[in-house]
Amino acid sequence: MSSNGTELSRRTFMNLAAGAAGTALASGAVQAQTTGSSVGANDRIRVGLIGTGNRGREVAKIFMENLPDMSYVAACDVYKSHLEQGAKLLTDGQKGAKVDAYEDYRRVLDRKDVDAVQIATPDHWHCQILADALSAGKDVYIEKPMSNTVERSVEGLKAYKNSNRVVQIGMQQRSGPHFQEAAKIVQSGELGKISHAVIQFPGAGFVNPPEPVVPVPEGLNWDMFQGPAPRHEFKAGRLRWRAWWDYGGGLITDWGVHLTSVALWYLNAETTGPQLSSGVSQYVNFENPEHDQSPDAFPFRGITQIL
Repeated sequence: MSSNGTELSRRTFMNLAAGAAGTALASGAVQAQTTGSSVGANDRIRVGLIGTGNRGREVAKIFMENLPDMSYVAACDVYKSHLEQGAKLLTDGQKGAKVDAYEDYRRVLDRKDVDAVQIATPDHWHCQILADALSAGKDVYIEKPMSNTVERSVEGLKAYKNSNRVVQIGMQQRSGPHFQEAAKIVQSGELGKISHAVIQFPGAGFVNPPEPVVPVPEGLNWDMFQGPAPRHEFKAGRLRWRAWWDYGGGLITDWGVHLTSVALWYLNAETTGPQLSSGVSQYVNFENPEHDQSPDAFPFRGITQIL
């Protein structure tokens, strides 16, 4: 895409985010509108889990342990082994309650008894499923980031603004007491006027070493996994999807989302965004001549400057 097109998309994204009901969907805050609700306050919320990998199961377990007014009625995944694990977790966690399993997420959205969905797929699928869920009248909890591309994020925000549904992007750091305490300190003025945030992450990336093309594992719908992304022959490393630009964005869209969210939160810039951002990264212990995976090191993770 041309640089002019990219800048336009970013501008459109920020304008949409700033206008989304006066709140900050883009930064992961809870979005709620009072124009509609799937169920009454005294009813159980029936949820479909879309994406039953490690993260989807982890969050579902937390929900079941802490939200007595909800129940899972359906699960979906393109990898049969993940789907079986997810369905078992939900069934066992709900004392044997029936949980229907699907390979195609659209079958979950077709169900009239599903009030909301939890989306925990690879990032490149997020906005398509979000838009389809909103069109089907479902409320949505979706894992961060909203997408791995600006363009898809713009489409996701448009879908949200054209709906009357509740959408939340999961940003667990905002629930941490120590993060909330630090936010109060920064915003109180106790530290003086702060206009600049330096974002650093000390960990390693998600890169995969060179590997051969191999047969698609039994039980994996590889075409459905790729979805809106470009088509490739199967390599086992592509299931470790966070490293690949087609499906994720490495540390940028994984930990970078958390760090950027906190910086914008602390600087009261959630609906305006930074006036200047920059970042540096490089391939250090990893050769990737195709540049189809994200770099493995971000020695100076990034700078966000709010003037």
